Amino acid sequence: MRLSAVNLEAIFYRVYDYPAGCQRCDLCWVDDVTAQLGIGFASGGREYVSRVEQRERVLIIQALRWVAVDLPEDIEERAEVERELVLVQTPSEEHQCKRF
Repeated sequence: MRLSAVNLEAIFYRVYDYPAGCQRCDLCWVDDVTAQLGIGFASGGREYVSRVEQRERVLIIQALRWVAVDLPEDIEERAEVERELVLVQTPSEEHQCKRF
């Protein structure tokens, strides 16, 4: 997906650059397919790009109106980890439970 500052919806998106540790306000477009950022501004329905940055990852979440630039891998991995169910034995049980 390509999100352009020319689009009216784009002004509601928050862009956070994880390596820089701050929000970005100098983007005129972001593209999560090519992982590129267009640096510049948009005015009068036109984009004015001063340079294009190639990044490792760009994540656009439409439902939250949020853009993450180079999201750290450990945060992505934590989101993908499945929870493991563990069988717990209570003191009132007469027999022992086996863990599979």
